[in-house]
Amino acid sequence: IQISSDSASFPALEECNSIRIYNNGRGDFPVLTTVTGSADVPSSTLMPCLKTVGGDFGGFSPLLEAVGGVFKCNSDLLTKMPFLQKVGELEINLSASVELVNLQIGQKLIVHQSKDAVCTLKGPEECDYALDIYFSDKPENITFEGFKRVGALYSYLWEGSISLPFVHEVEGNCNCVVGNSRPGDGVELKHLSRVEGTVSLFAHKISCPNLEVIGKKLKISENNTAFEELSLPVLQSVGDGSLAQTNPCLDIDLRRCKSLSIPALKQILGSVNIAAGIAERVTMPGLTTLDGTLQITGSNNSLSVLDFPLLATIRKVEIKDCKALKDFSTFAGVIPVLNTSTWRISGCGYNPDWQDMADGKYIGQ
Repeated sequence: IQISSDSASFPALEECNSIRIYNNGRGDFPVLTTVTGSADVPSSTLMPCLKTVGGDFGGFSPLLEAVGGVFKCNSDLLTKMPFLQKVGELEINLSASVELVNLQIGQKLIVHQSKDAVCTLKGPEECDYALDIYFSDKPENITFEGFKRVGALYSYLWEGSISLPFVHEVEGNCNCVVGNSRPGDGVELKHLSRVEGTVSLFAHKISCPNLEVIGKKLKISENNTAFEELSLPVLQSVGDGSLAQTNPCLDIDLRRCKSLSIPALKQILGSVNIAAGIAERVTMPGLTTLDGTLQITGSNNSLSVLDFPLLATIRKVEIKDCKALKDFSTFAGVIPVLNTSTWRISGCGYNPDWQDMADGKYIGQ
């Protein structure tokens, strides 16, 4: 059924394959109970008996029980559908408090914050689906209850700071972005302890004070969102060895950060790419294993300290164009496991080849 720029009534129709209403059309379906496919209709469409939609749905029915595809609605209407039990994906404009504890969501919950709305979103403590949050202006206006473990996490804010203290574990990827980050804007995941997938955090200030394990990859900064401050005080492990050596599992841009320190990091099961930027120091004092390539590159005139005192395992070291860097003594312990093709230094203040390092000539004049 398609209705465009007109009105139509179907007083005896109980089931149909699909419905599309557009161009200000209007339809009345007083006894319709089932749509086996999608129902692309405005919420004002009369469907008082509708119980099941097999595909996507954007309308309203007080008797609605299940939507197989994406269900788009406003939170105030959602509270008026007490029989709703199951959706494939829920996309909600959050303008009023709503509880989703008993709603079975298949793949994803997408939340769009309504401007100036102060409300609570309550979900289960643990959920397998992804949680996507699009903040409009003031993230603190939404109180999240539940959602301690989620299938994946994505949050976006144009300007300001994002704080998501309710999340403890993420089974997939964790991506938090301040799109036009300014000095002082930040991302804080206060209680996050484990992410099985990739962590991507883009803001001037980044803080994950309890994050211990990242299963796939850590990527920090992109485009105009390079960070100034990074706090990962208890991070111990990054990567699982599944990424190709050319796809770093630790990817960090230091164009605005003078000192990078990840004090508790013990193992990186993959490669590392560091864009030197304006950095003066890079320290990982607990790192013992880097099962990949360490690449530090960029036109940098200030990086003078690399500190990896416990490093015992590495596949390759490549450092380029760090003009103030003359001290490579931190790599003395891994020179025996490297060779002339896996030790490459160029464009630095001192450029020792592998033989220089093997001969103990770690520091240039």
